[in-house]
Amino acid sequence: MLKDRQIQQAVFNSVIVAAIVAVLASVIGTMAAFPLVRARLRFADSARLLFTMPIMIPGVLLGSACC
Repeated sequence: MLKDRQIQQAVFNSVIVAAIVAVLASVIGTMAAFPLVRARLRFADSARLLFTMPIMIPGVLLGSACC
C-alpha cells in the first residue's frame, strides 16, 4: 500500500483539499462570528441558533436513535 503511486496521490490530494477547506472554514467562520457578537442585531439569538443548528442536529439524532 505504501508503494502504490495511486494511493499516495489520493492521500496527497485529500490532504491538500482538507487544508484548503480548513482555511476557508476558519476565515468564513470568523467573518460570521464577528457580526453576531459585536453587532446589535434585532434577532441575534435566532441568528446564533440558525448558525449552530447544523452542529447540533447530528448529536440530537444520534442521541435519540440510541435510546
